[in-house]
Amino acid sequence: MSEFSFADLVSDIKATGRLGPENVLRLRRSIYGGRTVTQAQVEGLFELDRTCSEKSDAWTDLYAEAVADFLVEQQEPRGYVSDQNAAWLIDHVSRDGRVDTAAELEAVIGVLDKSRQSPERLVRFALETARDTILNGAAPARRGGEYRPGVVTEADVKLLRRILYAYGGDQHIAVSRAEAEILFEVNDATSEADNHPAWSDLFVKAVANAVLFYAGYTVPTREEALRRERWLDEPADLGAFFTRMLEGLAGILTGYGAPKAPRHETEAWSDAAVQEARQVTADEARWLRDRLQRDGALHANERALLAFLRGKAIHIDPALSAALP
Repeated sequence: MSEFSFADLVSDIKATGRLGPENVLRLRRSIYGGRTVTQAQVEGLFELDRTCSEKSDAWTDLYAEAVADFLVEQQEPRGYVSDQNAAWLIDHVSRDGRVDTAAELEAVIGVLDKSRQSPERLVRFALETARDTILNGAAPARRGGEYRPGVVTEADVKLLRRILYAYGGDQHIAVSRAEAEILFEVNDATSEADNHPAWSDLFVKAVANAVLFYAGYTVPTREEALRRERWLDEPADLGAFFTRMLEGLAGILTGYGAPKAPRHETEAWSDAAVQEARQVTADEARWLRDRLQRDGALHANERALLAFLRGKAIHIDPALSAALP
């Protein structure tokens, strides 16, 4: 189906105002009948999501799938989301300053989940959307579960966990301080609420992850991935070609996993890195101390966090332990 006929399909569905299973199937056949998902098709989906009032779960699935395929699978290099593309997505799913529909939020999470690497601003955007839903109750409709303003329900915990896990993926990326700050905001605002017990566990382990993290596995940056792919297309003599091939293979090995070395050396390297990561440094201690003291109270989940750190860390800088009970 041509781009023109796809535009006609969008106009036809807009006139009905319904994105039920039958119309979604028509869209799916049109989009995935071609070789790639195009920007025009994705922008057509954005338009439908904004204008149609009746939406099915099938619509949410298609919307999130197509957006993720376009941004993650159709852009070079595959698997990476650039700052520019992240900004483009955020702009399209929050034209009124916030995310309004389940499909928009699912699209963001889908991109995070499918990509090897994406800008941190994208996961912060998703977490901020979840935070606003929890605190104000004015955010996108979501599938299943109970949602109550000012209370962290089980559905909220599942959503937060999905966002954090999607961003980490198989990269084992640590929770950043910026992300931990959002979790602290939720915790401060709901400390007296009847929160689901799973919230305490998620809060403690996610914030502890921001402090005690062992980076034993990394992925290359987007720029590095582009460089590795482009050398295959460069004209060269055979000697230079094989030299770059070996360099590329070496880069892939070191970029996608722990350094290759004899087993005893690898174990020693790993043990040293883990031991270092299990220390709460002066900088980490000051940040955590200041964050815990921000609202003048030490809440139950924050006490649980400190107990967790005391049990896991081999050393905690006095800047934290001396300032807290």
